[in-house]
Amino acid sequence: MNAEARQTALLLSERLRLCLPERQRSLRAGDLLGARAGGSVEFSEHRDYVFGDDPRNVDWRAFARTDRLMVKLFREEITPQVDIILDRSLSMASDAAKEDMGCFAAQLLFSCGRRRRLLTRLFALSESVVAVSDFEELEKISPLPQEDPVPALRRAPFWGRPGVRIVISDFLFPVEAGELFTVLAGADYTVLVQVLSDFESDPPAMGDMRLREAETDEILDLVLTPKAVATYRQKLSALQSELAARARSAGGVVAVLRGGEGISSAASRLIAGGVLEPVE
Repeated sequence: MNAEARQTALLLSERLRLCLPERQRSLRAGDLLGARAGGSVEFSEHRDYVFGDDPRNVDWRAFARTDRLMVKLFREEITPQVDIILDRSLSMASDAAKEDMGCFAAQLLFSCGRRRRLLTRLFALSESVVAVSDFEELEKISPLPQEDPVPALRRAPFWGRPGVRIVISDFLFPVEAGELFTVLAGADYTVLVQVLSDFESDPPAMGDMRLREAETDEILDLVLTPKAVATYRQKLSALQSELAARARSAGGVVAVLRGGEGISSAASRLIAGGVLEPVE
């Protein structure tokens, strides 16, 4: 990704923020409101007084109205753990514009998380899941073959833990969507950002074509007839529908980006997909 795109991501992060569910589990106290009762100043609800409750939390006005001793509960302030995983497989690097778009999405989402003071971490997904300290280090990791991400995700430090999980990939794995979501289970909120090349999004019917499989280096001789292209589009649509359905069932969202589209268009897609929202 060039310097101009990186600077644009930083500027956009000033006006955008990650869309997060209202209720979050967390690993430590922080700046955002969570689901548990705690010590923040925002009132949550009442419950009946029990021996040992802090008398300072008794709601005397409620007692005057109801003749019941009740205490005020407050919502705990938390900082959700946000893990951004960028697919650095050869498939994601098979097209320069596609690779750049994946890096741009990672940079933008990472910057949005950090600006909101979220506990934001970056990981590269290839043969294994590698934690990196910043985006520059992430971009330096060379793409490696990765046909099945499930074993690598099972060994990841975030596996089975709560928090927000954002995965940026083309998701063109020979793995069922259900199996992929099995290893993402445990997250409170899952975001999938699918990045496709222009050819992968909308291949033309152009007759005989020789393709090289990015992960295995296998040569594929294809005949891209209108019927073959229509079949491919149906399968891609089915994959995207399955990913969206799985994400919704897990309380998450999916957004689709194209490598050849502009940065402003990509940001708009992330907003429309419920991944980002304007800062009020």
